[in-house]
Amino acid sequence: MSIETLEQAIEETEAELDGRGARKMISWAVVTIVLFFIPIVLFFQLFAGSAYETSYAPIVLVWLMVAMGVGNMIATALAAPRTVELRLALATASSLLLMLKEGEKVSGQPDAD
Repeated sequence: MSIETLEQAIEETEAELDGRGARKMISWAVVTIVLFFIPIVLFFQLFAGSAYETSYAPIVLVWLMVAMGVGNMIATALAAPRTVELRLALATASSLLLMLKEGEKVSGQPDAD
């Protein structure tokens, strides 16, 4: 494996890891909206004209907490698989690249394996 190939792989992995935070946030928002707003709209449609229609605040707050928690778990499972393994591989590859570059400086040519 050449140094240039290793540098390119490290850059691609860093870009992949940088994009995961945004994807997680977007998927969390979408899942939370679906889990929260659709049941709330259905709640208002089903209980229109009943006693529950006037005292809906506790139900809405509890459902919001449930939807946010479940949404966070689902979004994490969707957007962040193998993040720890990728970070470890990235650190290992960066260390290897540094050692290769230092070996090249000392001997004047890359180490042949």
